[in-house]
Amino acid sequence: MRSARYAKHVRSFARVWTAARALLEHNDAAAVSGRLFLAEVQGEHGVSRVVRTRGVRPIVPTFVMDATLPDPAILRAFYPEIEIVADIDSALPPHVTVRQALAGPVSAKKLGIVKDAKGKPPRIEPPEGNRNLQAIRRAILHRHLEVGRKPTLVIAQKAVAAWLKASGLPENIAVEHFNAISGLDQYKHVRYLATAGRTLPNIVEVEALAGALTGLEPVKTAQPEKGPRWFDRTARGIRLKDGTGYAVEGDHHPDSMAEAIRWQIAEGELAQGIGRARGVNRTPETPLAIDIMADVVLPITVDEIGR
Repeated sequence: MRSARYAKHVRSFARVWTAARALLEHNDAAAVSGRLFLAEVQGEHGVSRVVRTRGVRPIVPTFVMDATLPDPAILRAFYPEIEIVADIDSALPPHVTVRQALAGPVSAKKLGIVKDAKGKPPRIEPPEGNRNLQAIRRAILHRHLEVGRKPTLVIAQKAVAAWLKASGLPENIAVEHFNAISGLDQYKHVRYLATAGRTLPNIVEVEALAGALTGLEPVKTAQPEKGPRWFDRTARGIRLKDGTGYAVEGDHHPDSMAEAIRWQIAEGELAQGIGRARGVNRTPETPLAIDIMADVVLPITVDEIGR
C-alpha cells in the first residue's frame, strides 16, 4: 500500500529524468536546461523548493494550414519532421483600405489596464474618466459614421473590450478580444474593422516557453541599470502602397526561438484579428476599411499612416 501511494508521482519523476538526460546529450557543457526549473511551494510545514518540468508532448501526424502559421522553429518542437509544402502570399484587393494610427494611447498603462494576482482577469482602473479610452471610442464611432453606420467589428485587449461593450455602442458594432478570435467567421461581411492595441507577452514567460520548446535556456536580453529587463528595440518598416516604407521601432528578442514566440503572441495575434473580416475575399460590392491602432509592423500593405 505504501508503494502504491507514491505511484502517482512516477510520471513526474520520469519527466525530470528525461529532461536531465536530454540536457546531458547536448555537446555544450555550459548549457542550462530550459525544461527543468526550481519553484517554491507553500506547504503545511512552510515553503519548500521543488524541481518542476515544462516541455512538449508528441503529436500525431497532422496537416497544418493557417494564415498565421507559427515559425518552423516552433512547429519542429512538436513535429520534428515537418515540411512546409506551400507559402501562399495573398495580397489584399484594392477594395480593402488599411489605415494605421501610430503613437496612439493604446498601451496597457495608458488605457489603465491593471493586472492582479495570477488567475484573476485584468481590469480597467479607474473604470470611468479615462480620456484615452474615450478617445478610442470616439475614433471608432467617427469611422463607423464615415462608412455609413454599416456592421463594424472592434478587437481589443480583454479589459478594454469589456469596457467598450459596457460603454453603450450601437448594436451593429461588435466587440471581441484578442486570444478569443481564432476561427471566428461571423464577421466576414463587416464594412469596418478596427484593432485597438495588441497583446504584449511578458519577457519571462516568453523565455520560459522558448526553454520548454528547445530544451535549453534561451539567450537573455541585457539587464538595464534601472528597471526590469525587457525586450530589445529594433527598427522595422511598414510597407506602404506607394512603394515606400515608414520606420517604426518595436520589440525584438535576441534568441531566435524566443523572438518567434514573441511575434506569434503579439503581431501574429493582431494579424489573426484582421483576418476575421476576410479581406482577401472582398469585391467592389463588399469593400472593407481597416484601422490598426498600434505601433507594429505586420505583413500587410498600408494605405495611410496617421498619428
